[in-house]
This record gives sequence, structure tokens and C-alpha cells, in this order.
Amino acid sequence: MRISIKLKSKADIGVKDFYYKFNSAINSFIHNRISALNLHDSKGYKPFCFGNLYPVKDRIEQGKIYEITIASPLPQVISELILSFRRGEKIGVGEGFFELCGAQIRKIQLKRGDCIYSVSPIVIKEKGHFVDYSKERERFIFLLNRNLLNKYNFFNKTSITSINLFANVKIKPIKNRFLVKNITTKDKDIAVAGYALSFRFGKLSETSLKVLNYVFDLGFGIKNTYGFGFMIKKLK
Repeated sequence: MRISIKLKSKADIGVKDFYYKFNSAINSFIHNRISALNLHDSKGYKPFCFGNLYPVKDRIEQGKIYEITIASPLPQVISELILSFRRGEKIGVGEGFFELCGAQIRKIQLKRGDCIYSVSPIVIKEKGHFVDYSKERERFIFLLNRNLLNKYNFFNKTSITSINLFANVKIKPIKNRFLVKNITTKDKDIAVAGYALSFRFGKLSETSLKVLNYVFDLGFGIKNTYGFGFMIKKLK
């Protein structure tokens, strides 16, 4: 499930200044809203991801309405978030300042023939280094497959390990380059590197389709709670 939040900007701000603290700010914003679920201190995967502010070009303009989407496969996360919102409340996001104008819940069902793509880099890391899709494609896909199965198993208490989610899936890079993004977290600045990819579903098995529908709202790869690997469905 997903929540689309509409935000009215209360000030002009450059995109570079805004996005430097954006990922950490939204991460904290969500954690604060769902603190009753005690997810921050729990071990293992966290059940949410989020997209970029939209639509944004060179600047965020005062008085303009923007949108951000938060996704989670857990109904309790969505419920906590939607109940915490108050129309007209003021929200600080990094260097930006907004007024909440509304929120809408949406459920997206993926099916065979659909195409999904990442609006932020999919990040895969192994032995301390970020895996470059263009140089290590097979390894990248293998590790991504394992990452998604591990997340599905974690939240559903299953033990699916022997399937290839990407059999009969056509994978293409959106931007044929390794994307590096500098972000700030609570205690330090870090560089995160990944690839933006699209996935065209072919004749998937029922199990693969079930898993992909679930992890679609968790995000692909790692650093999902900082907005990386956020997936959306391409409109036909």
C-alpha cells in the first residue's frame, strides 16, 4: 500500500540544498510518525520506503503543491501514518518547509506484462563495496534476487530461497551509469551508489508474482528507508 502526501511549499529553495538533507529528513519524519510500532530499535529489515518530491526541476517554489509517496506492505504502518496527518500542519523537510494539504491511500497490484522502474538508484553492496550493475550485471541481479527474497521471508516468516524472481523479466538500465548520491544521516555524511533499472514482467510464476507484489512496497536493494530503490509502476 502507498500514501501520496500533498505538500505546499512555504519558501523557495534550490534543489541541491534541499536534497542534501532530504533522505535523512523523510526517514526521521516516518520513524517519528510510527514510533508506537517500535520499529526503529527492532533488528532486521524496516517495512517502508519513499520516493522523491515531485514534480521538481531546478527549484522548489513557494506556494506550489508537491507530492511525495511513502510505501509499505504492512497495513499497520500505513494506518499509523494516515492517522498522524493533520491537514494544514507545518512540516519541515531538511531545508524545506511545507504545509500538508492532503493524503491519499493507494494499492497497486502488479501483474504479468507490467513494467516497474526505480525512481532512485537500486543499491547493492557486497564485502564493503557497492556493486556496479554495468560491470557486474549477473552478480548484481543475483544479490538483488537474494535481497528481495530475504525481505519477503523476514516479514512473512517463510523460507523461499530457490526461485529466480527475474526469470522471464527483461531488465534494462534507465541511465547507463553508476549513480552516486551524497546524503547526510543523523551522525555522518555518506556516499551511496547504485543503478536505476526497469523491469518488464513476462510469464512469471505465481510465487514470483506474489513476492514481487510484496517487495514492490519495500523497495529494491538496500538503504530503502533512506529512499533508495523506490519502485513505481509504468503507466500503459
